[in-house]
Amino acid sequence: MRITAPHVTDMSQLQSDLGWGKWNAHLDLRKQEHRAQLEKLIMDADVVIDGYRPNVLKKWGFGKDKILDLVKGREKGIIYARENCYVSVNVISSESPSAK
Repeated sequence: MRITAPHVTDMSQLQSDLGWGKWNAHLDLRKQEHRAQLEKLIMDADVVIDGYRPNVLKKWGFGKDKILDLVKGREKGIIYARENCYVSVNVISSESPSAK
């Protein structure tokens, strides 16, 4: 399931190509009731992929350690992955041959 928020910019034009078979939900993690809904979804999930900016889910109480603790008592584990679409280091420097 793909979780988005109504107030966050989304590349929804890509979903017709990339979203086949995916369910979508809009949750505003600024709201406690929406965080409770996300917790229930995680408890039922097999895989969690964090594709938000670094530390955003952690800020709302859903960092990797929290998610792993949340599912600790389940019979099945969970796969947690972090997808970083935001460059955190300068990959092109003046030393790089491609920058010359």
